[in-house]
Order: sequence, then C-alpha cells, then structure tokens
Amino acid sequence: MDKEINTFQNERIVLERQLKQFDKALEQNQHTIKKEQERLKIISNRLETIRMQMKEIDPDGQLSKIIHQDLMVGVTSITTVAKQQFLLDNVQKVSQLFTLQEELEETSLKLASNNVELEGMISQLQEQQNEKEKLVEQLKQKEAASKKQTQQLLEESKKMKKEKELIEGAISNEQKREEKGSSFFGQTDIPSTATVINPTIDTSSTTIPSQYMKYYLYGEKEYGVPWYYLAAIHSVETGFSTSPTMTSSVGAIGSMQFMPSTWVGYKYESSGGLVAENVDITDLETIKKGNGYGVDADNDGKADPYSVADGVAAAANYLSSNGFATDPRKSIWHYNHAEWYVDKVINLAENFKNSTQISKDGDIQLKSGGEYDVTTVGNRWIGNSVYVFGGGRNQEDVKNGRFDCSSFVYWAFNQLGVRLGEQTSVSTETLKNMGTAVEEKDMQPGDLVFFDTYKKDGHVGIYIGDGKFIGAQSSNGVAIEDMTAGYWKEKFNHRVQRVSNI
Repeated sequence: MDKEINTFQNERIVLERQLKQFDKALEQNQHTIKKEQERLKIISNRLETIRMQMKEIDPDGQLSKIIHQDLMVGVTSITTVAKQQFLLDNVQKVSQLFTLQEELEETSLKLASNNVELEGMISQLQEQQNEKEKLVEQLKQKEAASKKQTQQLLEESKKMKKEKELIEGAISNEQKREEKGSSFFGQTDIPSTATVINPTIDTSSTTIPSQYMKYYLYGEKEYGVPWYYLAAIHSVETGFSTSPTMTSSVGAIGSMQFMPSTWVGYKYESSGGLVAENVDITDLETIKKGNGYGVDADNDGKADPYSVADGVAAAANYLSSNGFATDPRKSIWHYNHAEWYVDKVINLAENFKNSTQISKDGDIQLKSGGEYDVTTVGNRWIGNSVYVFGGGRNQEDVKNGRFDCSSFVYWAFNQLGVRLGEQTSVSTETLKNMGTAVEEKDMQPGDLVFFDTYKKDGHVGIYIGDGKFIGAQSSNGVAIEDMTAGYWKEKFNHRVQRVSNI
C-alpha cells in the first residue's frame, strides 16, 4: 500500500516542481515584458521630442518640403535661385533637420521592431499561462485520484486484515485436519483451480545503436554484468535514450531511469525516491558521502544520469551491488519490482546476445560527451526545462534549464565545441546568417531550421531527422516537435542553415 501511495505522492511532487518552474518563468517573463513596455515608452517619448524639435526649427514645414522634394533626390534638382538662397540662409537649420530626420527614421524603425518583439512576448506568455493552467488541472486531477486511491487502499487494507483472519483460521483448521485426517472435511481431495497469468513478453529484437556498445562493454568489464543485460535495460527504460521525456511521471531520470535518491544516495531522500531540489546529484563527493550508485564513467568530473556512459555504468554498479553474480533475476527485480519486467529484460537480453556479434578485444576508452551529437545533446532537457525570454545566456540559467530558442541552439552546439557567435547576444537574427544556406530537400540532421512565428524567422530549432526538430518552445521548454503537420508545418519558412558537419 505504501508503494502505491508513494507513487501518487511522487507524481504530485513532480507536477508541483514543474509548476514552480513555470511560475518562476512566468514571473521573469512578465518582468521582461514590463521592462520592454517601459523601453517602448521611452522610445515613443523620444519620437515625440524629435517631432517637436523639428517643428520648432521649421514651423511651417517649408524647409522639410524642400529637403524632401529636392535635396533627397540630389542637389542638381535645385534649379531656382530663390531655393538656393533660401537654403543658404538656413544652412544650420537644414543640417539640424537632416540630423533629426535620420534619428526620427531610425527611432521609428526601432519602435516598430520592438513593438513586434513585445507582441511576440505577450503571445508566448499567453501560451505559457495556458500550459500552466493545464498543469494545475493535472495536479488537481492527480490529487483527486490520489485521495481516491488512498481510500481504496485503506479499504483493501481492511479487507486484507479480514482475509488474514480467515487464513489464520484456515491454517488452524488444516492443523486439525492433519490431526483428524481427511474425514475432517468429509472428502479426500480438494483440487486447486488457481492460475497465474503473466503479461506477454515481446522479445522482438530492436537494433542496438552501435555508438552505445562501448558503454555496455565497459559496464561488463568494470562490474561483471553481461553487456546484453545492460542493453536490454536501456532499451526497456528509454528505448535507447529516445523516450519523449527523460523524466518520468514519478521522477525517475536519465537514460537508465534512476530515482534521484538511488543515484545520489538514500541519505538525501526527501520522499519516495526524490531528493531536495538543491542537492546536486552529479557531484561526485556528494554521491560518495551518500553511498549512491552514480558513476562518472567518462571522467568528465561529474556523474550525470542523463549521460548514457554514466547511466549504463551506474546500472551495472547497481545490479552488481544487488547480487547479479549469484542471482541475476533477483538483482533485476531490484531495478524494477515487477516479475513481468524481469521476464522482459531477460528475454530481450537473450535475444540481443544471440543476434549480435561483437568483439571484446582491446581496451575501452570512454570519451567525455562521446555519445552525443548536436541532435541528441539536448535530450537531457526534455521535460526538464522552461522557456524564459533572454534565458540561457549565463551559467545559472543553463544549470536550471532556462532557455529561449536561440540560446538553446547556441548551448547545444557549444557542447560539441562549435561556437555560434557570442552567447550574450545570440538571436534568431544572428543565427540565420550562420553557415551556409541549403535547400529543404537536402536538409540533414544538425541543420538549423527557422519558423515565421510572431515575426519572420522568429523561431529556430535543430533538425533531427524524420521531419522533426528539437528546440526550446514557449509552452513546453525543450521538446521535440513535428514539422510535417500542424502548427510547425504551417510556420516553417523553409530557411535551412548548415553551420557544421558534426
């Protein structure tokens, strides 16, 4: 009963944390909009001041008229002596008007551009508010379901108590039967009709991504867990890290779906396998103190559950620590307390073992970040990030998964050593001029794709293949979206930029 209650409690906590992220993002975005509105007011006031200054210099507009009709198309067009003399008499005023006219045009363009940006921000903010309302509704439903489930479990507990009394009575009767023989029941045999039903186990082989084999073999070498069991768990848990989200509804995280307290150590547990938000579960010293299972397999100075290298090694560590060498089935059961899960992993592992030819010769050298390319490095933020206007341009934002569309693209490429300009000033406008333009029909994973949302080229993402892109969206943070249907198909403007051949 406690397990079911903890599951509901965890789902509620995860939703509450998501709401907390949204609330903070909404607060920051509302503040940004307020600042933008104040800036627009300043620009508007400056425009009014410029017009007043022009009016003071040229009350009747005669100079401005001559400038527009004659000087703007060339001095040679000034043919009359009167016009020439008039301009000569007012050289200083003409110069001032030219200067003010240039500032007027520049300020007007700036005002128009900022108005477009503001309208886009307000539209995106509304999307976030709508998404928050959905999360609030989910939380209400989850709390109602949790309350109902708790009541049902309490009723079941009472029922089980009664059944226990009946079983104890049956045991007492059985003891009496043994003493008196079968005549105690008036019959000599009672057949059992009980059956055990197990879920169907799908043992169809999914091709193992070759780039992950070294991590499975490393886990086998270091912890004695055969590579094919690690591959099977990776497949079952996240489909070889292709799951739509790397954070489950109950808070399991990363490529191998560890509960945070299992990863960092149970001493940090706050509730049902979760830990406090301020605990850095990637910190090696913290894991050591907590006797956690997290492993820094790729030697990058942190144990990252979203890293396939670290996740697979940690899974091998966990299985080994739970007695895989003497009882594989029991150790897998510890990974997920369900017999159907154990059967599925074992069957899939055997399938992988029998259908895959590998060589274990040579030393295994793991390279930091080696499992990633620009299309997958951002997977760690799926379901674990939030959209913030101007976010992602400092370490604090990145640490907490706060991005806008262009800063996420910058971050993703930067993880692989490709610098797309300056982090503090990156935007869709700077990115659309990066690299080389390519035809849509020649689009490849890793290319930048642009969308006309609140303005032309208002949104950018990274194409990942099969008509999909990964990007930071205002409603759901970093996520994978479909370009072949619906909103994103409509907004795709067919601009594709290739910035690197990673």
